Amino acid sequence: MRQFLTAVVLALPFLALAVFAKRFRRGGVLMSAAILGWGIWAQLPAEAEEAAAQPYLPLSASFLAFVAAGLATVLTGLLPWDRLASKSARRFGRAGVTAASAGLIAAVAFAVSRGMGLYPTTGGALETVFGAMGALHLGILAGLALASVELLVESRREKRSAAGW
Repeated sequence: MRQFLTAVVLALPFLALAVFAKRFRRGGVLMSAAILGWGIWAQLPAEAEEAAAQPYLPLSASFLAFVAAGLATVLTGLLPWDRLASKSARRFGRAGVTAASAGLIAAVAFAVSRGMGLYPTTGGALETVFGAMGALHLGILAGLALASVELLVESRREKRSAAGW
């Protein structure tokens, strides 16, 4: 429950950004959704390492993966996808680029945080390698999920505007 409350507190500034700054609404909503997604994910049975390191929750592999997914979704949405003629190529391209970049960001952030000694580790270099691979995989899944939800909302919005709602 502590992780979920931490997620709510961390998501509040992004929700405020989404409410009060129209220009940053999409980014604020996506980042808050990613952080709240981590809060829900953290309610699942956790690894012993993440459960034991309560003060370091924002540097856990799962947190880094979900934040990387939110960041990747925001950044890939800024790319000029309208140049692609096919809607399906745009959607699959955005989802693929989002998932790949989310995994890469998560793995690099995990390796850097462990290499700099920001998170207590006991297993040494091998733990860092396998932890980075875990962050990579979770980042890919979280990025794909977040991009899919965003693309679903966007396609519904397009259908409503085409129907004249």
